[in-house]
Amino acid sequence: MGHTYDWMEDEICDFARDKGLEFDEVIFPWKGNPDWDPVAFARKDLVATLKDKNESIGEVHFRIVVNPNYGETYEHLWKLDSLRVVSLKEGIEIKEKMVEERSWEEFRGSGLLWFVNTILHLFGWAIVYRYEKENGQLEAVFPARVKFRGFTEEITTRGYIRVTEYLKRNIDKLLEEAKS
Repeated sequence: MGHTYDWMEDEICDFARDKGLEFDEVIFPWKGNPDWDPVAFARKDLVATLKDKNESIGEVHFRIVVNPNYGETYEHLWKLDSLRVVSLKEGIEIKEKMVEERSWEEFRGSGLLWFVNTILHLFGWAIVYRYEKENGQLEAVFPARVKFRGFTEEITTRGYIRVTEYLKRNIDKLLEEAKS
């Protein structure tokens, strides 16, 4: 049976593989402690060592932080932040991932769905979410023709707040990506 936080280890491994590193073992900071808790590691700079044939070939640097969207758009209280890969071996090229798939819930929770729909409304279109009535699970997302234009003042204010919060949290990364 796996640990409650195995998804973090999977996410770190996937991140390193997406960067082009091939490895057969990862040494996590909590190695040897099957009952580890993110609270003990939260808000600290952490390193997972990547090994191939017992030789250290790279590191994934990261932090564990409280997820500000917990309960709204994410199911986990904790999230990984500030991930970056460092190569420890000459000749290993770190690939930059140009497209990173994200969830519709994250897109909606960031306010970006509202923002995009404010533009689409000009043309009588919108991106629409449909949820199942019984369990509230996302059933479908699709483009639709709409007869209305714009949103209420309350929804508009909430949208501007969410987009501004998104920018505040991501501005350094956005600027770095724009420059590269």
